[in-house]
Amino acid sequence: MSHFKFEDNYYFITCNSIDTTKAMENAIKSTQAAVKHWVESKERPYCVEIQYLDENEDEIDFWETVASIKEVHPTAEKYIQYCIQCLEKDNYIVEDDETPLAGIAIYQLCMADKSFIKYYCQMIPLWDLGHECNEYEYIENIIEKYGWCEETADLIVARAGSDGLYGLQQLRELSDLIIENNAPLEESAYFKKLVKAVYDYAWNNQYRSVCEKDAKEIFGYKMGPAALKIALEMGLK
Repeated sequence: MSHFKFEDNYYFITCNSIDTTKAMENAIKSTQAAVKHWVESKERPYCVEIQYLDENEDEIDFWETVASIKEVHPTAEKYIQYCIQCLEKDNYIVEDDETPLAGIAIYQLCMADKSFIKYYCQMIPLWDLGHECNEYEYIENIIEKYGWCEETADLIVARAGSDGLYGLQQLRELSDLIIENNAPLEESAYFKKLVKAVYDYAWNNQYRSVCEKDAKEIFGYKMGPAALKIALEMGLK
């Protein structure tokens, strides 16, 4: 059974017996019900700020607890999928001034199970990262935990090919990791995919051109020459 209380622009969800799987599943379902209520409200408040309380009404770190209990991950996955559906309709759904919808939830789940990274990749282009706060650190932590793998490689492409304050900066800072696992870059199918993703987002506009200066500015001096060569071979202008 899902249940929440809406008061003063806050959604309150009480998690009694938080150590039980059933209670956690009910709290996740209540969270989804709260988001649905917010999304469908005619005069909805600025954000869908949710506080999780225990039976003593003390605030708890809910999603960290959810992530630590593998048995509730299927329910959490359904919640994440629902949030993606909402974001596909409106990418300005936020939980507070620093957190896009499900931002903390998906991060904690990714840190517990890398199979959730595919959803982070889907959410990055749906969030309003022109006002990002924590995503740089979250992505850095995820990559640091799992190293280079298929999931983190996809995460780098999603990050570099999406709107964001620090996406290209983070791409440049990951150059050693990318080169180490894809050298020679000019022959790497992955790096070609990365170049095309960045081109579609940040390179193909009136302020930049496919030239040595802009390639180095975007990709950094280590990856810039290879990125330029690939872009020219692909006929990107």
